[in-house]
Amino acid sequence: MSKILIIGAGTEQIGVITEAKKMGHFVVVSDFNPNAPGIPFADKFYEVSTTDGEGNANVARKENVDGVLTVCSETAVPTVAYVADQLHLPSFSKKTALLATNKSEMRKALNFHQVRVAPFVIASKFSHCQAFCAKENGPWVVKPVDSSGQRGTNIVDTEDQLENAFNLAVENSYTGEALIDRFVIGPEVHVTMHVIKNQVHFLAISDRITLGKENFGIAVRHISPSILEDKIEKEIKDMCIRGVQAIGLENGVATCELIIEKGTPYVMELAVRVPGGYLRDVALLQSGVDLNKTTIWTSLGDYKSFTEIVTEPIYASNSVKFISSSNLERGPKIIPFVPDYRHLLNDNIKLINFHFTGAFTIPELHSSVGRFGAIIAVGNNRKEAVINSEEVFNQIKINEKSLIEYKNYSEFNVDFKSYFN
Repeated sequence: MSKILIIGAGTEQIGVITEAKKMGHFVVVSDFNPNAPGIPFADKFYEVSTTDGEGNANVARKENVDGVLTVCSETAVPTVAYVADQLHLPSFSKKTALLATNKSEMRKALNFHQVRVAPFVIASKFSHCQAFCAKENGPWVVKPVDSSGQRGTNIVDTEDQLENAFNLAVENSYTGEALIDRFVIGPEVHVTMHVIKNQVHFLAISDRITLGKENFGIAVRHISPSILEDKIEKEIKDMCIRGVQAIGLENGVATCELIIEKGTPYVMELAVRVPGGYLRDVALLQSGVDLNKTTIWTSLGDYKSFTEIVTEPIYASNSVKFISSSNLERGPKIIPFVPDYRHLLNDNIKLINFHFTGAFTIPELHSSVGRFGAIIAVGNNRKEAVINSEEVFNQIKINEKSLIEYKNYSEFNVDFKSYFN
């Protein structure tokens, strides 16, 4: 029996904890929260923050673990690399972790490897932000240099809005720095890959459906596969391969977010972890590769061939539909309970999930945390998958009221509404 340290025991880590147990491993978890929901599924728990490298290294030494990993946690990536380095365990390097989590270092590496990114500046002082925006026409995106989930991120149209956006980004940054770049306008695409001995394997390329400026950057749907033109898809794959090379990932999961402006793709983010927001499910359904399993294998130095990691059924298309406060009519801010909708699950409906039990305070949709429910459907084509998810959405009631459709989709999204005609 191998012993694995999983850094983070939140809701999105429960899947990998239970999978590791199912595979026969002894699972140690760490989290700053003594009531983290993943703790009951593990064999042992340590109250240590996911950002505490030395604290987690001490846990790993004490438990004499054979592997260390995280999923869906950006802040835990450098910690995983630190622990692995200290104990000589299989993992990505500390440099790779830095390049994949610090937007400043990431942009520099991507630029060096000729991966197209939007014009940008990294600023710790507002005067540097002002100087960049004075010479680079807006709108601009202002975000923390080392955060995730759209926290502290804003799109800014005019210079008088800059200072507030800059201060918010800096407040949400561990290093007190903000990334300011020109707002690239166009449809968004998410790419999920698995790297095996420097060979990049593409698992899913999906359309990322977002809302307007008041909910900037937050995906409320994923539809896979993307409807990219062949030429653009090839260019995106080439850029992703160079991006993986830029950050030095040899084995493991990589993800990439891009925006396509007037037929030209730009890389916005690159990561080296299992993605959150059900994008793991998108990749699983599109490729048959379970990223929880592959991450466990990789953490133990078990580098299987691509054929060996395809272990699950493959579907032609899938659709993820998120539920948030924007789907609720004005009214009470508390959800006492949600009825059990498991009877709606079938061969085409793979998941209906709400991220709470009991009474729940409804969050505003200011970041990905504001998405408190999701429906995942499959189909023989994109239209069928979307319609299957919508049929379930239309049957769900919260506080005895039917859900309402999002009203402020970004004008640059794929025109999925045509699917219903």
